Amino acid sequence: MNTNYTKASVQEIAGRIKSDIRHGGYMPGSKLPGMRTLSEKLRVDRNIIRAALDSLETQGAVTKKARSGVFVSPNMFSSNLRELYIYTHCQEGTRQVCYVEQALELHRKFGYRRRFNITLRYSGWNKMSKDLLQSELLKARTGNATILVISGAIIDEEKLEILNKMELPYLVIGESQHDLSRFRFNQVYASCAAKGMDIGNFIIRSPYQNIAYFAVPQNTMTYEEEYIDILKKYMRNSEKELIVKRLQYDQHLRAKCSRYYEVAVRELLASGSRPDLLHFSDEIDVQAIARIVGEYGLRVPEDVNILACSQSMKNPIPGIFVVQTDFDKFANEVFDLCEKIADGKCEPEKHNLTHLVSNEILELNFQNLIKLFY
Repeated sequence: MNTNYTKASVQEIAGRIKSDIRHGGYMPGSKLPGMRTLSEKLRVDRNIIRAALDSLETQGAVTKKARSGVFVSPNMFSSNLRELYIYTHCQEGTRQVCYVEQALELHRKFGYRRRFNITLRYSGWNKMSKDLLQSELLKARTGNATILVISGAIIDEEKLEILNKMELPYLVIGESQHDLSRFRFNQVYASCAAKGMDIGNFIIRSPYQNIAYFAVPQNTMTYEEEYIDILKKYMRNSEKELIVKRLQYDQHLRAKCSRYYEVAVRELLASGSRPDLLHFSDEIDVQAIARIVGEYGLRVPEDVNILACSQSMKNPIPGIFVVQTDFDKFANEVFDLCEKIADGKCEPEKHNLTHLVSNEILELNFQNLIKLFY
């Protein structure tokens, strides 16, 4: 008997196999590996594998064919979802990256899952007028939308009233700043708590003692305030110093966001502050930041390092740190939820996806540079 086998339940193994199917490991209609291969891969006894496959067959996820093997059901991904309209909080040309755009990249990657059409609208949702919103929703209905997805949005009562009158199911990836309990709607809260915990743990384990975080203006994004509160808690517990430097910018010049960070870094260093880690909330030009740091006799990454999101970074250099967000689980959960809503299998409620959004902090070397940016 293999002593390296893990103790896992039938339900756990069935869930792992089903997850592999949904994440593109096995195509609909394709044959699953044999019992021995699955047993070795999942490190469980063959009896557990056999029972897990029986469970999946009952669910309709797989079908067994005598003397041929076990196959992924061709109807595994059948759904009433046909047309998906996605509205983003940002406007086209601002270079902002939203969760849904990352999810769409994964959706394209899993080409066999393209059972429905997607229309992505850079609508600047949070700034949309009532008339413009009604016009956009009318286009969605005319386009035979099955479900609406609003990404990165702050939802208020007026917009909810308009959405409800359109009688189209919708899902909100964002948050509400007010108590909207009397409204029934599906809300996916991709909380910054996950990012705060991941990065907070990284910082307290790191040698850096003085951290400067460059944030958007206060109360611009509730997510941002939650993230800052979490970072402050980690810093207090570790006796490290966190400096929060707020940006000052004109909303009409939002497309030049990286320039505001450069100004903020110069102002901080000119004040005499010498943090050993610069952490940024949004898009930066890394080489431009490094040049500014050099004006004050410091070097990147030797004297001061940089921590920024890999999805919103220009001109990266070796030695700095990047936050690489895993959107795989997030994307699959969002699209699975859309299917459940379209099929009438999901009641309006709040879905917290904090546990599905994980962030890995990588030190950039040549291999990671090639992998992430080229």
